[in-house]
Amino acid sequence: EESTRAPCLSLGLVLVTASALLFGIVAAFIKAIDVPTLVLQLVRSLIEWLLGIIAALVYRKKQQPTSNLVLLLFGPAELRGWLVLRAFLYWVFIAGWWFALASMPMGDATTIVYVGPVFTATFAFLFLGETVDWSF
Repeated sequence: EESTRAPCLSLGLVLVTASALLFGIVAAFIKAIDVPTLVLQLVRSLIEWLLGIIAALVYRKKQQPTSNLVLLLFGPAELRGWLVLRAFLYWVFIAGWWFALASMPMGDATTIVYVGPVFTATFAFLFLGETVDWSF
C-alpha cells in the first residue's frame, strides 16, 4: 500500500508544480506579445477544441468503441444548458484575466485571480449558508 501511494503523491506534486509553471508562462506570454486579447483567446479555444476532439476519439477507440461521439463532446442533453453556461462563464473569466494581464502589472492581475477562493467562500457563506471554518 505504501509503495503504491508514494508515486501517486510524487506525480501529484509534479503535476501541480507544472501547472503553476505553465500558468506563469502563459501569463508572461500574454503580457509580452502585442496581439489583441480576443485573437489570443480564439487561438486558445481552437487548440482546446482540437485537443478535446482528439481525447474523445482516443477514449472512444480504446475504452468505448460504441460510445456516441456527440455525447462525449457535448455531454448529456439534459445538462447541455448548464455546460453552455459554464463554458460562457469560463470564457468571460479567461477574457477578463487576459485583458487584465495586458493592461496592468502582472503581479496585480495574478493577485486578483488568486483571491478568487476568498470570494467563493464569502459568497457560499452569504448565499448558501455554508460554514467557513478558521482553516480556510
